Amino acid sequence: MTITSSGPATTPCERGRLVGAALSVALCAVAVLTAVLVARLSGSLLAGVVGVGVAALTLLPLALSARLRTRVALCVAIALTAGAALGGTDLGLLLVPVVLLSWVAALVPWRVSLGFALAESLPWRLVCGLLVGLPAILLVTGALTGTIELEVIGWAIVGIALVIAVSLAAGVRIAALVAAALGLVTMILTVVIPGLLVIGTWWAGGLLLVVGAAALSAWGSKAPTLTRGD
Repeated sequence: MTITSSGPATTPCERGRLVGAALSVALCAVAVLTAVLVARLSGSLLAGVVGVGVAALTLLPLALSARLRTRVALCVAIALTAGAALGGTDLGLLLVPVVLLSWVAALVPWRVSLGFALAESLPWRLVCGLLVGLPAILLVTGALTGTIELEVIGWAIVGIALVIAVSLAAGVRIAALVAAALGLVTMILTVVIPGLLVIGTWWAGGLLLVVGAAALSAWGSKAPTLTRGD
């Protein structure tokens, strides 16, 4: 009897460390984008400078030992959550994606270090797929009820989002990467194109990025399978 493994030969703790580093960098990037967007909308350069400084602090867990990393990441998430809650409605709404990603960066590496792998968890893949498809579902609902009017490109985007959602739930790993990349591009476009619906596109892009990044980093591999040899 032989054991066949399709996954990399890394321990859960090593995977957790790598996942934590990747998510910390992603969190810093989204925090910088948020700072730029806040500065553009408020017309305050100081707000952007302060925001970039706060974004740099999200990299702090990378400089710490594994024993302290999770605790500090949780503190960062709590601090960002408190800032969103106390910053007023407008700022709070803009901070939602970075707050969600901060909790992902704090909790996902910890779960991965304990051996969690999204590849083996159908219920969690279904949750991820539902979240990725949520903006598209809301758009379709609005179009059917007459609340909004979708053009051809709008229906194309809805179709792409639903394909990504179904693929992610079905266990296609690249769907997580596509979701994260699409979310990041959407957030960047929200920052650089003033005419876009800021909250709508910012939240949709943030949701795709957060779920895609979380799914990709926690994917892991399926457990080794036993095969009978000669």
